[in-house]
Amino acid sequence: MQQSRQRPPWLASDSEASSLWHERQLHVEKQRRFVAAYREADKKLPDWAKAGPRLIDHEGLCGEESAWPLDPEVLPPDHPGVWRLVRPSIYEVKEQFESFVRTTRPEFAGYESLRAKARATMRKRIRKIVARLRERDRLYDESGLHSLDGQITAECDCIFDIEQTLESLDPSPAKFAAQLLAQVDSECSRDAFAWGDGYCSIMAVATTALEALLPSLSTGLIRDHAAFFVANPYTPLAEMPFTSY
Repeated sequence: MQQSRQRPPWLASDSEASSLWHERQLHVEKQRRFVAAYREADKKLPDWAKAGPRLIDHEGLCGEESAWPLDPEVLPPDHPGVWRLVRPSIYEVKEQFESFVRTTRPEFAGYESLRAKARATMRKRIRKIVARLRERDRLYDESGLHSLDGQITAECDCIFDIEQTLESLDPSPAKFAAQLLAQVDSECSRDAFAWGDGYCSIMAVATTALEALLPSLSTGLIRDHAAFFVANPYTPLAEMPFTSY
């Protein structure tokens, strides 16, 4: 009598991993649509309401990006080597006043008058920031940006929950491959790639590991994504089919 072959114990986990990865991809694609819609709506906002460089020098806007609204009244300085804060936060405005208090001696003639003037300036600047924030909120509501932001966040949460469920599965080739792809997505920058000058070490290691796993992966979305990743080591992460935003 012919003995029946025993079913490998990891096949059930492979099937669960494949199902979860397919569900994850549905949320990734929805998230991409929401992100694209968000970017289109954001383009229509006035420049002062968009995120941008927080400083301005004699050549124009510069420095790290800030989400605080731009103050259009701040003009560029006339000389090189000088910059001004063009997207001030409420904290920075308060800190500038407190710095004046710390560095100006009370016995200085006219100190109280200068302090009162500095405090009035601080309050005026804060009122303007608050007014710009309220107007930006109105524009966000009008353009649907607040709604889109909530939808993007909801999709992020769903993707995270699916990845957490993947971790709880029994070991299997599909589970390991899916975890590697998810790790690359969460830990690497969107412009990172696996091979070549300036390569991402996480992506390079994942390429080697996934190449070894490919023969053990059954047909399906996990194998398709792993095979695409391995075959395209110079492709930026942003162009990978499994990448979320």
